[in-house]
Amino acid sequence: MKIPLLQKLSAKEQRLVYIILILAGLYLIYSYLIDPAFSQLVDLDEKIKQCKEQKSSDDMIRERKEFILKDYETYQIYMTPLEETSREKSKLSELVNGLAQKSQVTINNLASKDEKECRLVLDCEGKITSIIQFIYDLSCAPVLLKIEKVDLSLKAPKDEPIKCMLTISRPKLF
Repeated sequence: MKIPLLQKLSAKEQRLVYIILILAGLYLIYSYLIDPAFSQLVDLDEKIKQCKEQKSSDDMIRERKEFILKDYETYQIYMTPLEETSREKSKLSELVNGLAQKSQVTINNLASKDEKECRLVLDCEGKITSIIQFIYDLSCAPVLLKIEKVDLSLKAPKDEPIKCMLTISRPKLF
């Protein structure tokens, strides 16, 4: 292709102009076609990497889901929501009285410590083996109970019953 302006230039200068035009064309092709496509590929690679990381995290959760559901089914009976506080306290005191009779522990005083929470303070007495059995029965009760405080008076002679103060509560789960 013959361009009139280039005909006035020498052959060396014409080659230099063609080389400059080719380089300018290559630069334009690179900056408008190749570079944007390459940057999109890099962005897609980053998104793919993030999606793979998210997928591996989701897979770990799915693997643990079976264990979580199994544990939930095991402990579901303990996770019943609390009823009204007065009703819950009466149920708790009935349970404690039943367990005390079963363990041959005498309850001297059963008092409510807090009106808002389901917490009982228990003053009882019995033989050391009976008290240990009573505390064990409380920990294995059909409802989830928390023995917050145990206070034993061990100054009694061998044949006399030991006095014990317990603070028992039912944790709020919901």
